[in-house]
Amino acid sequence: LVIIVPGFILIALLGPKVFLLVFDKSWSEAATYIPILSVMYFFKVLAIPFGSILIVLERHKWFFFREFVLLGLTVLVFAVGLWAKLGIYDLFFYYVMVSSVYYVIYILVSWSAIKKI
Repeated sequence: LVIIVPGFILIALLGPKVFLLVFDKSWSEAATYIPILSVMYFFKVLAIPFGSILIVLERHKWFFFREFVLLGLTVLVFAVGLWAKLGIYDLFFYYVMVSSVYYVIYILVSWSAIKKI
């Protein structure tokens, strides 16, 4: 956490500027999504160590349910976004928020499975 938190804060703050240095100005819209996506990837990086716990503990139904929920939430966010005619920035924002909450729950479910050993 000591490295991850400052790293993602730097990515969120400096990412768009670095992105524009690497790519030309025609990519400037893509650079605006870096701070938003960095929030989701922060939680995803925290969840990676918990990724295979449910498989190792042979909780295959939990694992399937977890993946099914992620798929359902992703489809739901994009379907509602299209239905509500959200702009791409708003759509990404809601996708990141839903995904971030999913990864926090992912960590809690995996931690709960560990505690039941």
